[in-house]
Amino acid sequence: MLATASHIWFWQTPSWNWGELWALLVLLIVSILPVRVTNPDGTSTTVTLFVALVNGTDGRWSTSKTSAVFWTYSIWFAFITILLHTNGKGLEHEILEQQYLVLMGVPVGAAVVAKGIVQGKVDRGEITTKPPAPPEKSLLGGLSQLVTNDKGAPDLLDLQYFGFNLLLLAYFFTRFLGHEKFGLPHLPDSLVALSGVTAAGYLGKKGLERDPKPAVPPAPPAPPGP
Repeated sequence: MLATASHIWFWQTPSWNWGELWALLVLLIVSILPVRVTNPDGTSTTVTLFVALVNGTDGRWSTSKTSAVFWTYSIWFAFITILLHTNGKGLEHEILEQQYLVLMGVPVGAAVVAKGIVQGKVDRGEITTKPPAPPEKSLLGGLSQLVTNDKGAPDLLDLQYFGFNLLLLAYFFTRFLGHEKFGLPHLPDSLVALSGVTAAGYLGKKGLERDPKPAVPPAPPAPPGP
């Protein structure tokens, strides 16, 4: 009887706001699931699933990976909220606009292409990658890595790419939270376009990166003749 009452309460009473709360709890639980990753020295470290998803092989948080994870979580959040609030019926007529396909695909594509560019440059000896390192577990440390280059210096293109994605995410949640009638909101085309442009700039930067060649000292003067 208690199980039946719980089932009825869970599926019949969640308002739109309660559905959002349940969706947030689901994502938080998924994000903090412990995952063991192997360190370069062969030892293992336990990190949360979120940290494992956004880290690169050098232990730094990847800008493109983090953007892809954030948009994946956002779509999950919206669909879980609709699922819980409507008992599943709200998903039958929900249309995922092409904007969301772009925003899901661009960060994933950027991550794949960036990895291919970097690996190709390493194979040709044009750059040297940082040695593998344990994943960055600090939230503040990881966030700072999203807008800096591999040397830790602030990077304008990384900042633009991640910043426009954050702006779009803020618009998405502003329109979605508390507005049941809106469903998945239509995003401003200008911001979606800027997100794509900055992704292209981010990849262009990856393509142009080179390690500086060591300076060749001038040849010593020839000794005077006899």
